[in-house]
Amino acid sequence: MAQRSATRRKFLAGVLGGAGSLAGCVGRGSQASDTGSQKTEQGAFETSTPSVFTDLHFDGAALVVTLREEHTVERVNLIDPEGRLFRQADLSAGVTTVQLPVLDIEPGLGGYEHYIPGTHEVIAVAGEERYSTTVELQPALQVTDVAQYRDGDSPTDYGKLVVTVANTGSAPTWVYDVAYAGSPNFAANEKVSDGPGVPLLEYPTKERELLIASGEKQRYVGSSAPVLLSSDESSGCEGETYEFTVSVGTAIGDVLTSSVQVTVGGELESAGMGGAHTCSNLSVSNQSE
Repeated sequence: MAQRSATRRKFLAGVLGGAGSLAGCVGRGSQASDTGSQKTEQGAFETSTPSVFTDLHFDGAALVVTLREEHTVERVNLIDPEGRLFRQADLSAGVTTVQLPVLDIEPGLGGYEHYIPGTHEVIAVAGEERYSTTVELQPALQVTDVAQYRDGDSPTDYGKLVVTVANTGSAPTWVYDVAYAGSPNFAANEKVSDGPGVPLLEYPTKERELLIASGEKQRYVGSSAPVLLSSDESSGCEGETYEFTVSVGTAIGDVLTSSVQVTVGGELESAGMGGAHTCSNLSVSNQSE
């Protein structure tokens, strides 16, 4: 563990329409608008005029672009909100699906890459013709729940919290740190680290599990135990209540905060020398800020 310092999501509604401008290093030729796309009641898309795009969705960290059968597209470009070429993929004859990675993280190595949030342009190049559409890559995260962590292996783990984060936006991202301020465990009170490429979490640790897809929720457990109590400051597990703040670091640069109120109960669990202990039951309420 580092020290401190394919859910399919269709999101084409309203975006498979209008010709986009050419950008980046894309050559200019005749331009074919990808217009007339409409969403059916079943969620599929139909077009009133010929369209090269049939579907866009995410598979993990990749934007999956599906083209119609018998197309003549040779290459697909993804242009970022600043007009720069972000991703490019060549297509062999007969291939109708291409993946464009928009995220890359290497836990433990510190390297990562994240798309710029905002409107991106997808351009399909077919000889001298260009087909384009836009897609909004904009995550929206919120802490929805904080609870006691009950899946640990040691008494100290009873003092940890599991934080649930929901993504109501249109693109995936990840959480890399959970920190605390004002908790009863002084050692756990630190600021969120500034390294999205080095996740400081007890759980999860694998890249795929770190990601939080559009429309999904994910649970995260920080590496420290904010409700690890000392005999000097606690009389045991007799209903004492503590109020403090949970901060969550996200790869898009936002820090989510939630005020929590924790009431201790249950059995006292010894957690090391010096009288440190945790309680087998924590009642937690939270309010996101």
